Amino acid sequence: MASLHPNSVLLHKYSEIPPFLQGNPHIKDGYRVFLSYPMCLRSLCVLSNEFVNVWSHLVGFLLFVGLFLQDQASVIETSGGDATDRMVISTGLACFQICMIFSASFHLFHCHSEDACRRWLRLDLLGISVAVCGCYFTGIYYGFYCLDYFRNMYFALCSVLTLATVSFQLHPNFDTPHWFERRLALYAAIVMFGIVPTMHWAIIYGGEAGEVQLFLPKVVIMYLLFLIGVIFYITRFPERSFPGMVDIFGSSHQWWHVFVLAALLYWHNAGLEVFAYRKTMPCVQPGG
Repeated sequence: MASLHPNSVLLHKYSEIPPFLQGNPHIKDGYRVFLSYPMCLRSLCVLSNEFVNVWSHLVGFLLFVGLFLQDQASVIETSGGDATDRMVISTGLACFQICMIFSASFHLFHCHSEDACRRWLRLDLLGISVAVCGCYFTGIYYGFYCLDYFRNMYFALCSVLTLATVSFQLHPNFDTPHWFERRLALYAAIVMFGIVPTMHWAIIYGGEAGEVQLFLPKVVIMYLLFLIGVIFYITRFPERSFPGMVDIFGSSHQWWHVFVLAALLYWHNAGLEVFAYRKTMPCVQPGG
């Protein structure tokens, strides 16, 4: 039986929902079904099984907007940044904002209809690509700050990779359940590509270089945060072990959201640190 909340948003059990909403049988209850867009907005305050998924990235979006305003108002100028620095840092934050708002919107509106679910899912997946692009943009710019050739080379490679990913997303089956493994492999490849410029940068400057010792651990931590989130996402723990007990709070997808947000926030902070480093330390020849 569906349960009725005081604000008239019905919540359904897994056995009652249509196939397009059936993705995780270990989440037993708390589903919203066929809501109008105004009712979807009203459900923001309903403790459904999407409550944390929506609010985690809606709050994330607002955090990145606040960081954008703060960076533009004081942080960049205080560290001696110029117009290019403003563009680079702002672009990274804009990419993170897009990821957050697309993700929150998908989880809020996907219960409207099957067509709406597929459209919002495509935007959600696009947001992941955009966020990864934002991570690369700031990392490559400041990592190869003194090496124009390699910086431009990796910018070109990332542009090609991003365009290829977006083109792949245009396939009509991309957002279907039976393409789940292909989507996962695609995004894993996109993220793991970042190891290539990271190792190249570390090899060029050498493990004893101050900037490598300072910033390589930050790259590792960022990857670890993403990895922990992916482990939750793939294993569907804890609901796989405790079905029905974490429907509203504590399910795997919620942990995935939390660790994605944590990784992006951490990477932004690391980006500001390497930006400040570049403004205080002169460029030196690798190995010098």
